[in-house]
Amino acid sequence: MPWITQAEFSRGALFKDVSLAMLAGFYASFHLLPLDQATMDAYCRLWVVMARAGRAPDYPDLWIAACAVAKKVPVLTRNPKHFCEVPELAVIGYEIASVQ
Repeated sequence: MPWITQAEFSRGALFKDVSLAMLAGFYASFHLLPLDQATMDAYCRLWVVMARAGRAPDYPDLWIAACAVAKKVPVLTRNPKHFCEVPELAVIGYEIASVQ
């Protein structure tokens, strides 16, 4: 899980009063991908390419995409439209089925 994804998820969970202990337990099953030079390089390269094409995405989404590009892994997301125009990025969309 990219560092920024964890930060965004934690922010929302804490806002909904999920405890830090519960979050720690949830995150224990994930490998945290830190901000590193490869991710920063990918972010800058992708931003320049997309900005020159007039379509630079939102800041958090581009960091998530850059982390995936740097690690050569796809992004798994419920919002594939947020990532569909990022070059070099494989995107896997999914939906959560409603339980009846």
